[in-house]
Amino acid sequence: MTADEMERLITLYGQSIYSFCCHLTGSRQTADDLYQDTLLKAVELCHKLNGGGKAEELKAVRNYLIGIAVRLWKNQSRKNYSRRLDISLDDESNGSASTLSSMQNVEAEIENRELILKLRQSVKKLPEKLRVVIYMYYTVGMDIKEIAEELHIPQGTVKSRMHKARIKIMYELEADGYEI
Repeated sequence: MTADEMERLITLYGQSIYSFCCHLTGSRQTADDLYQDTLLKAVELCHKLNGGGKAEELKAVRNYLIGIAVRLWKNQSRKNYSRRLDISLDDESNGSASTLSSMQNVEAEIENRELILKLRQSVKKLPEKLRVVIYMYYTVGMDIKEIAEELHIPQGTVKSRMHKARIKIMYELEADGYEI
């Protein structure tokens, strides 16, 4: 992979990789470190990567980088297990305080934000194996086959983990009074 191809990859997919790192770590500072480590690893391995310039090949390299980020995060988590901190997810909704015309719109907006916050908290509580698969699927937009390849697990395992995660999230939301 050439430097130009690496630059194109980062231009096209850098934001989605960074977003994935943010969701995975739960902290922008830690995500910055993970993102940087992932890109450093990509530069080290650039002679092995085949970007070719085609969109499909770049997407495959992006998926490979997501896999690198997951492995780096797991290694870091194992090293820091004894001093793990509970980091809360920041509410990333940077919506402007636009004037809403009716109380119904305001109420609906508040309920929506509460649901999003509760959903994020529910995902954060999932075991790491389930949480990673959910983030890869919903945040990065990887399909089941791509997730299975990058995590080196069967597709059935990915499907099973997604199903278990969805069920746990659903039960938690229902326990808090949300209708699913």
